[in-house]
Amino acid sequence: MNLFEYVKQHVSLLDVVREYVALKPAGSYWKGFSPFKHEKTASFTVSPHKGIYYCFSTGNGGDVIDFVSKMENCSPLEAVDHLVKRYGIDVPAGIRSTSGSEKSGISSATHAATCTVFAQWCAQQLSKNDLAARYVQERGIAPAMVTKCMLGYCPSSKYVEPFLAYARQNGILTEEALRAHVVAEGKYGLYLPFEERIIFPIHNHMGSICGFGGRVFKPGDDRPKYYNSQDHEKFNKKQILFGFYAAKKAIQATGFAYLVEGYTDCIAMVQAGYENCVATLGTACTGEHLVTLARHAKQLFVAYDGDEAGQNAIMRLAGLCWEYNLELLVLRFPSAEDPASYVAKYKTIDPVKEQAQPILQFFIQRTTHNFFIKSVQEKLASIRAILELLHTLHDPLQQDLLMQQVAIACDMSYAVVRQEFLAVRHRFASGGGVSVGGGGAVPMPGNSGERLTLEKKIFSVILNLSGGISNTEDEDFLIRYLAEPYSSLLLLWRDSGYGFDVFFASLTPEQQQVVSGAVCVDGGGEKPELQFASLLAQVQQKQWKIMVNDVKMRLSQAERGAAATQQILAEFNVLKAYLIRRGMV
Repeated sequence: MNLFEYVKQHVSLLDVVREYVALKPAGSYWKGFSPFKHEKTASFTVSPHKGIYYCFSTGNGGDVIDFVSKMENCSPLEAVDHLVKRYGIDVPAGIRSTSGSEKSGISSATHAATCTVFAQWCAQQLSKNDLAARYVQERGIAPAMVTKCMLGYCPSSKYVEPFLAYARQNGILTEEALRAHVVAEGKYGLYLPFEERIIFPIHNHMGSICGFGGRVFKPGDDRPKYYNSQDHEKFNKKQILFGFYAAKKAIQATGFAYLVEGYTDCIAMVQAGYENCVATLGTACTGEHLVTLARHAKQLFVAYDGDEAGQNAIMRLAGLCWEYNLELLVLRFPSAEDPASYVAKYKTIDPVKEQAQPILQFFIQRTTHNFFIKSVQEKLASIRAILELLHTLHDPLQQDLLMQQVAIACDMSYAVVRQEFLAVRHRFASGGGVSVGGGGAVPMPGNSGERLTLEKKIFSVILNLSGGISNTEDEDFLIRYLAEPYSSLLLLWRDSGYGFDVFFASLTPEQQQVVSGAVCVDGGGEKPELQFASLLAQVQQKQWKIMVNDVKMRLSQAERGAAATQQILAEFNVLKAYLIRRGMV
């Protein structure tokens, strides 16, 4: 047994997938929305009894290792290492030593180890620096949260050698510190790019420290307020959310999340009991962020600062909100407050949450603010900005209701607003865009995106028959006449002795995709034996019609030689005899 097989036997696919996707039971399967793309109809299926997942909208399918490697954009060996660490799997030395996983997975493992060592060193420096420790205390962050978040302080670059000495004591080389971007090389030698900043370690979605945010805190420090790790292979600000790994379970339990702008806002919210809070890394919220959150939540409360910059950031989110399965609601704080200051003052944000506003209404209200004192050009620009946004909505009724709100806010007739909306829609259609306003939702790929053929149906049922096909003659018939790739797969299924794990491990990646899609077909609750009998009869009838027509054509095209004619007739008679015995002819 190799490492891959050992790990798959000691981890539950369902448990792993539920860390990424909200699933609901559907008979013997579990279903949810695809984690690989946005969709309106759930098409992602997990078969716990087979250890297989399949996404009907994208065609992705496989086992638990394949799923983790796709979700985390890592190699299968790195996915195995993650599962071993995440679930505390005790791998025998003999299995691990022959796997080669240490050699292949060293890049990710070393990066995480280097970042962890830097975080530990900075945490020690925080306790030694009174000014830095006082700043953290004045921000209202309790000692327990400092420890939980591994907050630290990075001193000036004159301490680069002490850090490197500490790193070497913990098995980290200077070259590895450079590759992890916690140390940099400049004109005058090595230095600490996070020098004189409070350090916020950032975990990736697998729970490993992958980067850092650093905040200035000393009076008179006129550098940019925040400095974040540079984007590289192991760290991408457009994909990672601060606090997400710790918040994941709370988000799944509540069904919603809070999104804030800064690290201290997030820490303050979590400290106040809002454990389902995350933050962006000094960048605008992206589609990748929303995809991550939509896997676990149905609602997202956006809690940005009450100042102009914070409100404008929310406005930019409006253009993304309905492209994902998330209901976005805006928490409006007083202009002088941010989430951290508000929760510090009132110990709760519940009063603000009770007044949460759907983001579309927020967009309309803010865009039409002071509408009557704007110039004609400004008024036209405001209305068209709203209507262009409404054009991307998939729901005609929602479009109509929001246009009525626009008409009221701008003191215009609904007919005029509607006419301008139609003009906007026409411009988009003329430019090659797909019109959705008034025409219903844009069809999203789902289960209908992959035709469920008769061959796929019967192959799916066969995989769920205990002990395989009971009648050897039926099995031989299907292996001979079932369309590819199912004919070849059925032969491999028989050769494996009907053991699914052995069978699946013997397949190519392309064959595994096909099998995953077949395993996760919903049988509608009917017993596999009954389904098989019905589908077999359909295949037999279909094949008889094909064979009769084929024989006529081949006989007409055959050489006059008796041998060729006899071979064609013999093949036909074999099939005919089988079908007579089965009562089909």
